Amino acid sequence: MQASNNDFIVIKKCIKNNNLGLIFDVDHKHADEQSESANEERKRTAMIIKEQRLRQKLLSGKAEQDLRQLTLDHQEKIYNYQKQRDELQQALKLEKEQRTALENKTKGQQDKISGMREYFQSKIEKYEQKEASRSEAQEQYNDSHLQAEIDSLSKQHTT
Repeated sequence: MQASNNDFIVIKKCIKNNNLGLIFDVDHKHADEQSESANEERKRTAMIIKEQRLRQKLLSGKAEQDLRQLTLDHQEKIYNYQKQRDELQQALKLEKEQRTALENKTKGQQDKISGMREYFQSKIEKYEQKEASRSEAQEQYNDSHLQAEIDSLSKQHTT
């Protein structure tokens, strides 16, 4: 015959209740020691569970605190990057305005230089025309004067 777990439990209950009416000497010291060691084991397990729960609370609190700190750090970095971006955009806008002003100024100066170039070119052309007419007049005068001298010399020479 094979004994099962239930059979042992029934036997233990019978012995405890002493339903069979048997007289036997039970070692109460051993039972008390087992119950004390079981109580100690229970207390130790309860203490370990309590410590683990406390540790879990501390770790989850630390994790939440770390998460909040990381979130704050991230928000601060985003704020700094946005501030830096805004400053760079403002500087870029200022540079574009300055470039446009300089381009307009340069265009005005180029137009002024172009107008002055045309003015002086016309002056030079008029001067060259006057010089050309003067040099023609001078040439004619020199030619006529030279011719007059040649004529006077040739008359003197022939006489």
